[in-house]
Amino acid sequence: MRSKKTDKHIIHDEQGIALITALLMLLVITAMGIAATNLSIVEGWLSANYRSSKQAFHVAEAGLELMKYYLRNDANTDSSGWSNQTFNFPPGAITVTAAPSTSYYPVTIASNTINVGGATGIFTIKLKNIKSGATFNDDEIIVESTGTIAGATAVIEAYLKMKDYGAWNNAIFAGSSASGTTIKGNADIRGSMHILGTGLKPTDYAVNMSGGAIIGNNYNDMHTSLKALIPSIGSPESLDAELRVKHGKVGLSGAATVGRPETTSSNKDTVSGTYVTDGFGGTAGLSSVYSDNGTGHAYDLGDDISFPSLNNPYTDPTTGTYYATYAAFLTAKAYVYTGDLEISGNTPTITIGDARGSISWDKTTGTLTISGLLKVVGKIDLANKNNPVTYNGKGTLYSTQSVYIHDNLLPSSGFPATNAMGLIATQDIEIATGAGESHLKAAGAFYAEGKIVSGKQNEILGTFVSNYFDMGSQVPSIYQVPSLARNLPPFMPGGNPSYVVTVKSWRVK
Repeated sequence: MRSKKTDKHIIHDEQGIALITALLMLLVITAMGIAATNLSIVEGWLSANYRSSKQAFHVAEAGLELMKYYLRNDANTDSSGWSNQTFNFPPGAITVTAAPSTSYYPVTIASNTINVGGATGIFTIKLKNIKSGATFNDDEIIVESTGTIAGATAVIEAYLKMKDYGAWNNAIFAGSSASGTTIKGNADIRGSMHILGTGLKPTDYAVNMSGGAIIGNNYNDMHTSLKALIPSIGSPESLDAELRVKHGKVGLSGAATVGRPETTSSNKDTVSGTYVTDGFGGTAGLSSVYSDNGTGHAYDLGDDISFPSLNNPYTDPTTGTYYATYAAFLTAKAYVYTGDLEISGNTPTITIGDARGSISWDKTTGTLTISGLLKVVGKIDLANKNNPVTYNGKGTLYSTQSVYIHDNLLPSSGFPATNAMGLIATQDIEIATGAGESHLKAAGAFYAEGKIVSGKQNEILGTFVSNYFDMGSQVPSIYQVPSLARNLPPFMPGGNPSYVVTVKSWRVK
């Protein structure tokens, strides 16, 4: 039997153990609370730091986008590109503070602050020219944008490339389609094709090519006499051809192709890229597309590029004068001739015009000399069958109706830098569509508000710009001449460059 004294000791021992246990638990709870508080503080600090880092990245992005805007404006006002190492930036908005070199050089921007999440961020910009050998590239540059906000910093380095996507930097540029197919038939098209397809549904065909039709990237198969008229495009021969279709499908049937498989080192056979939002169809489809970037890229220029309609308003950049339509601007600048105009073997030797625009026709030699802008209130017929016309000079004929070409219409030499003819039709241009007319050769800049029809194995140097086309079924050819876009005859619609600056690659430094 235990004594009462022993029971008391046991009770006191149990109370002591309970007290120690309670104290230990209190210590554990306190430690856990401190740890939780510290963790919360760390998480808050990490969260704030992450948020600031993201904000700094967005500030750097904003600087890059602003620089793209300024560089695009520079490209569109300075035809020599970026290789001249000078920039046409708005006065006071941005200045280059050191001579360009292959290393980075700083740029000072008048307004380089931006509000992000209630905090003020600051971006700074540096540029670096890109060299090919000993010369600077005129269409490539590197931009380094540094964004700083709330003590955080982010640096983006982007490789930018500019390209003129204007109407005349193509073999064919098409606007809207009045009904169905924009381009159809068995055509041989060498160079870029850019189709807006305004009004087409995703299931409509903007381009529907068949037979042996091709959108090619070189001058393979061009007639030797034509090739002698134009500048070399270098070696390996490449037109840097791209296919862009904003609305509508591309149909390829039979042996029709976009590009060709690479076969020789002298020609680049694949096209440089395809950008087709609504995809490819036809019996051949994707299997007949040979493109450096495959077939999965959608149209990538947004609303930056539009059709240069005669009905668009226009402001003369030289005088600042506003015109309700481009056609009104042309009328103000042209010598106006009323009546149909025919220049052919049936036409006696004549001279028409003044300092604004003129033509001189020598029936004996079959030579037409042209300069400036001549507006014809009526139709224009050129080179009737078996009576080719050779032209000299740089000038534009503008018809309020349609233009018809019946036989060869070629420059004497030096297309397009020395001799280049522009044709503008308020309605249509038809090339060798009459009975017995075929195998016509012509060189120029061809614009029709309506359509351009070319058939019967014609061979054309230059560019077609129209709302839609009929390329016939007997393999008419058109060959883009890249230098035409910078050597246009006067007053052609859409003659100003339309440069777009794109980010080809980027990284966070």
